[in-house]
Amino acid sequence: MVLLAGWQALLARAAGQERFAVGSPVAGRTHRELEELIGFFVNLLPLPADLAGDPTGRELVRRVRDAALAAYADQEVPFDRLVEELRLARDPSRTPLFQTVLALEETALVRRSLPGLQTSRVAVETGTAKFDLTLFLEPDGGGLRAALEYRADLFDGATADRLAARLRRLLAGLGAAPGAPVAAIDLLDEAERGHLLAALAPARTPEGDRRPVHLQVAAAAAAAPERLAVGDPHGPLSYGDLDRRANQLAHRLRRLGVGPEVVVGVLAERSAAMVVADLAVLKAGGAYLPLDAELPAERLRTMLRASRAAVLVGHQRLLDDLGDLAPTVALEDVSLAGEPADDPRVAVEPDGLAYVIFTSGSTGEPKGVAATHRGLAGLIAWHRRVYAVGPADRASSLAGLSFDAAVWEIWPYLAAGASLHMVPDAETRLAPARLLAWLATEGVTLCFLPTPVAERALAEAPPAGLALRALLTGGDRL
Repeated sequence: MVLLAGWQALLARAAGQERFAVGSPVAGRTHRELEELIGFFVNLLPLPADLAGDPTGRELVRRVRDAALAAYADQEVPFDRLVEELRLARDPSRTPLFQTVLALEETALVRRSLPGLQTSRVAVETGTAKFDLTLFLEPDGGGLRAALEYRADLFDGATADRLAARLRRLLAGLGAAPGAPVAAIDLLDEAERGHLLAALAPARTPEGDRRPVHLQVAAAAAAAPERLAVGDPHGPLSYGDLDRRANQLAHRLRRLGVGPEVVVGVLAERSAAMVVADLAVLKAGGAYLPLDAELPAERLRTMLRASRAAVLVGHQRLLDDLGDLAPTVALEDVSLAGEPADDPRVAVEPDGLAYVIFTSGSTGEPKGVAATHRGLAGLIAWHRRVYAVGPADRASSLAGLSFDAAVWEIWPYLAAGASLHMVPDAETRLAPARLLAWLATEGVTLCFLPTPVAERALAEAPPAGLALRALLTGGDRL
């Protein structure tokens, strides 16, 4: 039972699955009359594996024992009949019910001595694997001899060696600490751990990439003021105009008392003006709190009160019901054009507040999460390096405006001098074929989609002209 538990735990870790089945052969000689009868009575039993709920080693062995005993009680049911009764779809590339097997030979083969003959055991190489993975075990002196058979079109020898080594470590961990969670058993040796840490270690990025994001965007605007910054159905915005309008709004916010560690709520529709507002808050030295107009008014009030927002910026029609909470600045206010167009140049600390995001509140009251300039700059530097973001890239804005994914959608691209393209409406965002057509029309090269949207989009045939080179997703299990 312990061997089977270890094998199932290894497969669960390798495949990322909690529930599956493992095959195991039984002799099939359940009656005394069959014990000396020549013939093949072996039957394959599907033994369910259940690693849900992060079981301890002791709990996993108990589950394996219960499942195995239940299967042994019905071991005379022919495998073919079981497949037929379950009406499983047949696939010539794999066996039904399970693709991995553990075969334990309970007694060792002995060398027989015959008059005038010498006998020896010969290992027969069949050249084929009946299953994806088969672990053979047989007694050998005081221990067990193991052999791992694998399909060469799925695994190579190095992978099989790693699986075998990890199984040894997993079984040792089960024996050493049966009360510990199986998932906590370390399967890596020092050489593997060192290799992985070296491969995953981030490359050094230039110190300039660690500047606050509003300085990076200002540099992009100075380098190419005429380049498109935001593609908006209501009117595009160049980098020069983005920088100028953000500076003007920042000066207004400064006069209202905005500075370092001061939170400013931004309640705006998905638009170029929303990006102007976010950038202006950062230029004024404050921290922006993105608010989604689709949220209930009481939820918005809760977020504004909890964050102690000192000012509220946004579209006028959205501000009317919340103006009693803080001074407001309407993005449509024409007098903003009379503000100074130069950068207010407010100094901010790396560990100073850059923005506040509230959790979804799905498990209770929404909670605010504060993010620093250092953290945001680190995210931007990592994203630009990993996805090689450059001025020629065109990114999409589709995530919910009050979620952290929206932060990820905006700043790495504007810091790199790329363009950001706003999805025109909710209908486009939620209709997969229409969304893909819009991505193709806009020439989007990098796109984030929430997991449910990504799953539906990936089921569609890609339209002609789709320029995507990376599709990012998150928020749920794929």
